[in-house]
Amino acid sequence: MKRSFRSVLVERSLKVLGVIKRHTHEKVNKRKIEKIMKKGKYVYRLPFVKFFKNIKLLVLDDMIYYVINQDKATNPHKIMYFHGGAYLDQPLLFHWRFIDKIAKRTNAEIWVPIYPKIPLFTAQEAYERLIKLYQLLLSTYPDNDIIFVGDSSGGGLVLGLAQKLKVLNLKQPRDLIMISPWLDISMTNPLIQEIEPYDQMLNSNGLKVCGDYWRGEYDAKDPYVSPLYGEITGLGKITIFIGTYDILYADALGLLEKAKKENIEINFYAYEHMPHDFPLFPVPEVQEALDIIENIINN
Repeated sequence: MKRSFRSVLVERSLKVLGVIKRHTHEKVNKRKIEKIMKKGKYVYRLPFVKFFKNIKLLVLDDMIYYVINQDKATNPHKIMYFHGGAYLDQPLLFHWRFIDKIAKRTNAEIWVPIYPKIPLFTAQEAYERLIKLYQLLLSTYPDNDIIFVGDSSGGGLVLGLAQKLKVLNLKQPRDLIMISPWLDISMTNPLIQEIEPYDQMLNSNGLKVCGDYWRGEYDAKDPYVSPLYGEITGLGKITIFIGTYDILYADALGLLEKAKKENIEINFYAYEHMPHDFPLFPVPEVQEALDIIENIINN
């Protein structure tokens, strides 16, 4: 899919400023991790989100989560949204703005877990809590379809959690919608190095630092932490949005190839020269992606 002129300007701005690229650098991530380890705890405060008129803060087993549209949702389908941030950063304002757009377009109830993160926790603790939250959502709405949506590392959680639910013989989400998903924390795909000079947002070495904390005792290519290597049969319908100037595009292609070999149909939307997590930015391509997401959620 060809890109818009506005998206070109956004990319050039990112390149000139270099702010986001530096934000994901190896040294920066190490400093963030050291700071969190010294504090020994997380403190998350919801950004100024006056656009949310119906949002509740709840807690399950010391994990907080937010529920949007709980009292006024008319859409029978329920959504769990997993935010990105390399398993290190908490959701930012642009995450909430994107969630708000989905909430307004679908009028569906959305659950947003602030799941455990590195360096204080690993994938194991995060999945334990997310599975419990999903079971609560299932018991609350046993007759409703559930849809997973996630961006970046949250996109990896979408696929990884679905794989774990299959092992536990729990009801599968109807759809798995992934935006620029991080599917392989090993970052060993050679195509990554070819794409990285064009990626104005992500730094592969910085992601590897986060991935090493996230995996805990697991190997970096274990499906538990890198769902690219897990089974994709028997899961909900997979949809991926990805830009070709995103280093995570390399492993998204790997998942597409895997699906083809296993005769599994997935919706794969690749946008030419678009950066990481582009549907969360103010560019025209966002409207097209949101239209598709809205149609999927509304079935």
